[in-house]
Formats: sequence, C-alpha cells, structure tokens
Amino acid sequence: MRIITGHQLHYLPRLGLFHKMALADVFVALDYCPFVPEAGIGRSRIKGPLGPIWLTIPLDASHKGKPLRDLPLEHEGFGTRGHWQLQHFLAIQSVYMTAPFWLEHAAFLESFYTDRAYRYFGEFTMQLLDYFRDNLDLINTELLLSDMSYAKDNAGAEPGLHLCLDQEADICVFSNKDQIDVEVNEGKFLQNGVSIHYQNYKHPEYKQRYSGFLPELGVLDLLLN
Repeated sequence: MRIITGHQLHYLPRLGLFHKMALADVFVALDYCPFVPEAGIGRSRIKGPLGPIWLTIPLDASHKGKPLRDLPLEHEGFGTRGHWQLQHFLAIQSVYMTAPFWLEHAAFLESFYTDRAYRYFGEFTMQLLDYFRDNLDLINTELLLSDMSYAKDNAGAEPGLHLCLDQEADICVFSNKDQIDVEVNEGKFLQNGVSIHYQNYKHPEYKQRYSGFLPELGVLDLLLN
C-alpha cells in the first residue's frame, strides 16, 4: 500500500502540514502551483511576550499566477538592517534566544537568514522545509511537483489525482479543510483505484514560552520550545 500527500510551499509552515507528511510514504512539494496573493503563503506567526508576531515576506501581488518555485523575492538591500531577512532573524532571536532548544538551532537560523539573499520563494522555503523535516525525523520520500512532466504540461491545474497515478498511490491524504473541494471529485479518485483519507488533525498542546498556549504558530515554535 502506497500513501501520498502534497502541499503548497509555505513560509514557516504550521504543525498540521507535518502531521499530514507523517501519514504518507510520499510527500510532494507543490512548488509549481500558481501564486495566489490572498492565500497568505508568505506569512507565519511566532509567539512573543505580548502575543503573536507576524513574520511576512514582501511578495509582489503582480506576480499572481506565477509558479511558487519562481516567485521572486525582494533581495535589494540585503545586508542592511532594514532588509526583511535580517528583520525576521532578529525577531526570531529576540523572542526565542532563551528558549530551551535555541542553541540547537541558532547557528542554522542565523546562517540561513543572514549569509545570502534568496531570490526565489521556492529555494527559500524548500531549504527551510528540508531542515524541519530532518529535525522532526520525517523520512518519507520527498518529490517536487516541478520535476514531474504533468506539472509543466498542465500549469495551474489541480494535480491531486495525477500525482496519485504517477506515483502508483493507493491512498491520497488531504487536510480537513480540503474536504468540501475534494468530495466533488472523489468519484474520479475511486474510479482510478485511489482512496481518499482526511487527516483528522487535532492541534497538540505543548509547553511554550510566555503565558498561555497559542495554537497555529509556525513549526519553529515547537522546535525551539
């Protein structure tokens, strides 16, 4: 039995994505899906002493429809205090530098954010994603949608069933929020011998810094705490 799932590239993804990964044998990073500015893929939250802090990559909405892999990042001004990469690192450092596992990840984070300017959303988010996968001991196969011929021939199309057939999957895992959209096409999956599974994700509660528990933060909060 072969289980597959996929997800669009996202900056500092939340825990639900990694739960979905853990359910599958194959994870496909949907790096060739079109950019939708309203989807919020360039935003994530960390937790500060006064509550959530948004970290937002300045993505240009005029690039709507461009493959996420090729979405340009603002690199002018890199190395100055006002550049967003340094601003993000300083924000992370300021709220987590006394967290229990900060020292285990500090060198990577500083190097990642300050050593070079990233020019594309794909390379930036995939390097982070691979780091998080390694540290969460997720050993399933990782594939890129852009490496599959279907993606280039059908840019912007829903890749779900095609990915299942390409990878000879028996089960495709979707997030709970996808259920309404997927149910419309569920018959096509079943006709092709692919069953659908919804992850039924329930957010775990873990020890955080500062008072109270704040759900739906980026995975970085879990790793550092």
